Amino acid sequence: MKQPVYFIHPCRLARKNSTISIEWKWDTDKPFISPASVIGEEIRNEFPFSEEAAWWLRVPTVLPIERMDSLHLLAPVDMNTDLLELLYKKEISVHQYNWAGEYIGSFNGNYATQNGKLLIEQVKLQQSIKKRTSLSKIVLRAAFKNMIRLISYHNRRTSSIPFQTEFINDALTSIKKATTVDELMGIEGSLRKVYYEWLDTLLPESFQLKGRSYRPALNAGNAMVSFINALLYGLIEAEINYTQLSPQIGFLHQPGRDKNPLVYDLSEIFKPVLVDPLLLMLTRKNMISPDDFFETEKGIFIKKEAKLKIVRAFSGKVHTTIYDDQLKRNVSYRSLVRMEAYKLIHLLLDKVAYKPFIQKW
Repeated sequence: MKQPVYFIHPCRLARKNSTISIEWKWDTDKPFISPASVIGEEIRNEFPFSEEAAWWLRVPTVLPIERMDSLHLLAPVDMNTDLLELLYKKEISVHQYNWAGEYIGSFNGNYATQNGKLLIEQVKLQQSIKKRTSLSKIVLRAAFKNMIRLISYHNRRTSSIPFQTEFINDALTSIKKATTVDELMGIEGSLRKVYYEWLDTLLPESFQLKGRSYRPALNAGNAMVSFINALLYGLIEAEINYTQLSPQIGFLHQPGRDKNPLVYDLSEIFKPVLVDPLLLMLTRKNMISPDDFFETEKGIFIKKEAKLKIVRAFSGKVHTTIYDDQLKRNVSYRSLVRMEAYKLIHLLLDKVAYKPFIQKW
């Protein structure tokens, strides 16, 4: 299976026949440490390296293009138009993140030809208050149920008083009564506040969120949530691009400048499945420590070496397989993201009822 490739260190990429050559830009005063040694044994044991992910074990100077499907640039990377042409032809997307680790945009390859009928159906759904509200309710119900699954999972494994989930059940009831998307967003925002309070009961003190803070993050926990969210956004956009859906037209989140609302819509389902469990695992198992962060007048940020650890853990998580009752086989979380996009296509074109993914713990 083709793999995403993440660049944490500055480099220059160039086309070399049908491969990508890499010229690394090392700091002259700091010796280079291999990615595998930075990641550490804990994460390597939790997410063993597959043959496809073997590039993590060394410092490659050439990447075979047939073994990758997307590039994720989390550091300054130089490339020329000759390489971009090759990436476009080979249907390899490039996803850019800023210096703080926030997802900012993508260069997409030559994917399947856009389906004009599908685009029209997307727009029609977005413009219909009734249909848009109905689909938004379905997505939020799935997101809330995935939160309940995660809470119940940890309730079974804690010796303290189990955290009650009535507040989520109340939110599910409120969803039924909502008549607009704005109401639904208000319900989601209120629920998130209580949900993050629950996360704080499990997180080590130095990683507790104490309320959500963005741009800048005011503590290490918020810096980690924002960074893992950004990785999730990049993954979802990459998977949507393999379908004929337009990421610029969503239903729960409003379209706008420099926004891909469909990416944020689908992320609501997968945050309790991919982001929050990873945050808990990395902090509770001491794979990430407070020393992995630095503070400036602009906020709290993650060190480069810690980003590499988080990226490796995220990559390992999304390629983990689980059994799917409908397909009767094991599928990766990454495949489930793409399947979610295809479910929306079946809804729009074939009028097949949309049944979002709900985690079974």
